[in-house]
Amino acid sequence: FGSLYLFEFNNQTGEISNPELLLDNITPYGVEFSPDGKKLYASEQESSLLSTYKIYQYDISLSPVAPSQELVTSGLGTCGSLQLAINGKIYFLNSEIGALSCIENPNDDASFLVTTRNALSFPNHIVVSNFTTGLPNFLQSYFYGLISYENTCYGEETFFRLDNLENVLSIDWDFGDGQIASGTEISHAYDAPGNYVVRAEVTTVNGNTKSLITPVRISEPVVAYPVSDLYGCDNNADGFVDDLDEDSLISQAKGNQINTKVAFFDEQGNSLPTDFTNTVPYQQTITARVFDKQNPSCFDEINFEIYTIAGAQANEIADLVTCSEESDGYGDFDTSGIEEILLAGQSNVNIQYFDSNGEELSSPLPNPYRNKVKYNDSITAKVINTETGCSDETSFRLIANAKPEIPPINDLEACLENPKGFAIFDTSEVTERLNQDSEYVVSFYNEKGDNITSEFQDDYTNEIPYEEEIRVKVSRKNNPDCYSERTFKLIAHICPDKALVFFPKFFTPNQDSYNPTWQALPAIRNQISDIHIFDRYGKLLITISPREYWDGTYHGKAMPSNEYWFSTTLDDSYEIKGHFSLIR
Repeated sequence: FGSLYLFEFNNQTGEISNPELLLDNITPYGVEFSPDGKKLYASEQESSLLSTYKIYQYDISLSPVAPSQELVTSGLGTCGSLQLAINGKIYFLNSEIGALSCIENPNDDASFLVTTRNALSFPNHIVVSNFTTGLPNFLQSYFYGLISYENTCYGEETFFRLDNLENVLSIDWDFGDGQIASGTEISHAYDAPGNYVVRAEVTTVNGNTKSLITPVRISEPVVAYPVSDLYGCDNNADGFVDDLDEDSLISQAKGNQINTKVAFFDEQGNSLPTDFTNTVPYQQTITARVFDKQNPSCFDEINFEIYTIAGAQANEIADLVTCSEESDGYGDFDTSGIEEILLAGQSNVNIQYFDSNGEELSSPLPNPYRNKVKYNDSITAKVINTETGCSDETSFRLIANAKPEIPPINDLEACLENPKGFAIFDTSEVTERLNQDSEYVVSFYNEKGDNITSEFQDDYTNEIPYEEEIRVKVSRKNNPDCYSERTFKLIAHICPDKALVFFPKFFTPNQDSYNPTWQALPAIRNQISDIHIFDRYGKLLITISPREYWDGTYHGKAMPSNEYWFSTTLDDSYEIKGHFSLIR
């Protein structure tokens, strides 16, 4: 990267001083001064995936100079060096199209500059590609003593002179239209617009002669046609027109004239952008200047007024969202609050509605309103001021969400931890599978309707013994009323390694009516076979069915307090063995 500085130059000593930074952190390349020495042009080269260039103008008659920077033109490729030519134009390379481009009128301000992209083309693009650094430099003093002229609009007198009259004795002029004259400074009025070649035969004091030649274009007269006063809509109630039809203003001012452009100015003569609006609230005088594209000094002006009139404001409507009950992309939308938001207290206005095809809908909208385009439809609302005709528009979407799809969920099973029917269930597989889509919210509810989402993560203990139904609800984040539900069960069953908890650890047949017999708990009775009871030495004392009990006797004789053993089969597959105490 580099920088561009402007220095002051001392003609007597050759010293440079007072540097002023114009551009920084760029890749500057070409510089050139306008013929009158009041404007500086500089090119910048940008290198990325596509090489591009920019050319800036500076007004060096100002101080400081940097704030006067204006972008003149830009494009693809390289432009290289800038070069002032004998015809007063500044040329630069246009490698994109294989030609020389030029700034036609470099003495003028940036807003009036005319840039011709294809000023001089070449039969072979290779010629241009071999000179990507631009045109060669040469001493500007080569132009010393050239012909200068001003006032080139038809109907004006054009003034001619030499840039340098030192040692000039006489000048004979040929204006290219058959008229001749003599004099060091002279004026001439052309009878018709057109292109002329002006010649000057210069005789110096020492008797030498020199022929100079320059082309001169006498422009067609330019007329600024009347522009109707503009009454613009003020939809924001701030005194400024919200949208001007500049194309209409330009068309009125130009009429059917060709090769002309239009510029706009405020009361102080400040140039306005092409997409301008009034800069003074409520009423402002604007000047339209129509000028010749190749000769901006040839122009005519006309004034017109801009008035602001009461507008209308279409306030923004948030997208409407509903649920497509059939998941077919169509749904019913609540439109009851739309007009209140749109109008927000405005009076003397009405509303028109249009669907996505531009067809007008009834006003107010039906409530409910059913979308015409699946899933994602749109409506445009136009608010119109009935007194001024001003209008404003806003659009909003109708989003019909399909109900979420919930995949089938298998019942979860877990081993009972105690005879009361409760177990710990691993729910991670269910929660992880359902929580994969970030657009959805997943909730779980127990049989009582309580939200157990926070508890139902990884591990969960059932609240209803043995078997509990769980309801899962999946809803859309942007539309909580659009949801689907599915149920599954938590089933707690007896596992072999936990079966012993369903057999009492002791009984007390001591005539006190508490725990007088020993018997398998009800929860396991349907899953086991006959129960064999043994004494501590392995002697079989009795065999009972799952629903029978032992009273602690053997052949009618009470057995002593001691440890006794039992065995049975769970689900006809798993042998269960354990022991219990008889306490008298």
